[in-house]
Amino acid sequence: MIFLLAMAGGILLFLLGVTAGKYYAVIHLAWLIYTAWLLVMFFLWLKHLNAQMENLLLETPDPVLAERPFPVKASELSRVDRNITRLHWRLKLVEFTLLNQKARQAGENFNLMLSSTTDPLTGVPNRRELDRQLERVVGKMTHLSVIMADIDHFKRVNDTYGHDAGDLVLQQFSSVVRGTVRPADFFGRYGGEEFMVLCSAGLEEAAEIAERIRRAISVAQVKVPGGRSISITASFGVAEYIPGEDIKTLIKRADSALFAAKQKSRNRVERGTKELCAG
Repeated sequence: MIFLLAMAGGILLFLLGVTAGKYYAVIHLAWLIYTAWLLVMFFLWLKHLNAQMENLLLETPDPVLAERPFPVKASELSRVDRNITRLHWRLKLVEFTLLNQKARQAGENFNLMLSSTTDPLTGVPNRRELDRQLERVVGKMTHLSVIMADIDHFKRVNDTYGHDAGDLVLQQFSSVVRGTVRPADFFGRYGGEEFMVLCSAGLEEAAEIAERIRRAISVAQVKVPGGRSISITASFGVAEYIPGEDIKTLIKRADSALFAAKQKSRNRVERGTKELCAG
């Protein structure tokens, strides 16, 4: 815009000089003032350009340009451009590094959460997570039942085939139960060879679920070290939540039913009632 105004002013003065006649001296003075104004505007433009260059040098300092901030050659302008490009890629690298660190921290936090809620051997929720789940659902579901399961003669497996075989039995048992219970049921390892299933069901429906698990376990084969396969069975105790009772009482009734199943030849499902718990 300033360049266009300067050209228009110069053309106007030229035309006035051609037609001035006796006012030629006045027009000549106007030319001098106009030329001085052009020089001032050019100086101001150079000062503005110099200020921009100094800003660039502050962001990406260059020793050569820092000693001579002005005048700047075209080759030095390209150097500044290359420095800006390098700065851009450095910022990209820093951003990528930060994102990578955040992702790694998120993964570590997730692994920490899993280690605190999951049994490392079987991969199912541990007792802490089972207790937490019980606290969340007790008193908030229309029907809630607890199934306690215990692998029969587990000590004999360890004594006969070794602890590696015992670990395989626990893993196989967990795999079979997870494939047998309903998607909404919550299954976890309560401790040792004892497991728990939380299900939204009444006593009889929960007993049917336990019976289905018992049959699936009894037909499964576990391959133990040495190329042998062994069969296992499990006993089950089922108890339905009674409104107003606490969690300990509910688990105690399921445990009492499990103990009764163990006493009655094992490999069976028993229902936990108040009378059974009192006895």
